[in-house]
Amino acid sequence: MQNIEIAKRAGVSPATVSRVLRNSPGVSQKAIDKVRNVLEKQGYRLDVRRKRGGGAFKNRSVAFLVLNKDVLQPYSAVFAQTVDGVESALAELGVSLIYAKSYSAQTLPHQVRDGAVDGLILTGLNPREDVVARLSGVPSVWLCSHHEQGQAVVLGGNQAIGRVAAHHLIERGHKHLAVLNALPGYPALNVRCEFFEYYARQSGCLSVQSFIQDKQKNLSHGSLDELIGGVGEMIDRMLESNPRPTGLFIPIDSQVAMAYEHLRSHKIDVGHEMELIGCDNDKMALMGLYPKPATIEIDAVAIGRRAVQELVWRIENPQEKSQSVSVSVEPTLIVASD
Repeated sequence: MQNIEIAKRAGVSPATVSRVLRNSPGVSQKAIDKVRNVLEKQGYRLDVRRKRGGGAFKNRSVAFLVLNKDVLQPYSAVFAQTVDGVESALAELGVSLIYAKSYSAQTLPHQVRDGAVDGLILTGLNPREDVVARLSGVPSVWLCSHHEQGQAVVLGGNQAIGRVAAHHLIERGHKHLAVLNALPGYPALNVRCEFFEYYARQSGCLSVQSFIQDKQKNLSHGSLDELIGGVGEMIDRMLESNPRPTGLFIPIDSQVAMAYEHLRSHKIDVGHEMELIGCDNDKMALMGLYPKPATIEIDAVAIGRRAVQELVWRIENPQEKSQSVSVSVEPTLIVASD
């Protein structure tokens, strides 16, 4: 009897059937009983022994799936560091990693389609519904603000990032602050901006302004040139404002580097007339900028490793998988020495 037929009779997914037959962790006892009942009616006997502890993961596999296109991802050192964190944590457990960009159900790795993975680490805003449907029932952890009901999400402490950025500029003596973002399609960046404004206003700044790109332009799926142009538009708007801010928070370092170019084209003395702070401690993005702006370290490697830790817990505790969990890694301020 094929897995699809077993799944239909048991009322579970083919992926669940495959994982039960392989004695994988992370399958509820209820699902195991359903599959066992179907098989026993056909004269088969299913022997399922629950395994626990680190040894249970040796020679198993986890898929890291990117579920949507992202204009910054090919250039992001932070994303690469997150993957490194996931890979190193899985290697310590003896777990193999399957990495793939899957923008449709047809492009999912065959191991995922066949239910031959024990868990999923997912990223990508607004993935297609057919993709999400094919992944249901497998223990999962998300590495972005999008996540499904009952699943976990591990992020970089975005509320705290806004607080750290505001406090830094205020401690540097700035009374007129602003936040600038050309990528409003990223919920994580929006949270950073919103909490920057909140903490800046709470601290009694004379003015706090927001320069955010129109969401309708959706530059997250555009080209890099379009994003650079979007940052330029926001810089132009900011320089026309009154009062002109002297302290500026940009929630991702790649946009900080773009902002430097536009500010200098307007003859702005960056670091004196206007001081910037970014986020992600993306050394490649900030390389060559002078004076070096402050940034905020989110410890992307730790985020990747924390995602694996959460995934392992969910695989070993399938009865808890209906609970949503949000985990944040605390950020730290990085100030360049003079």
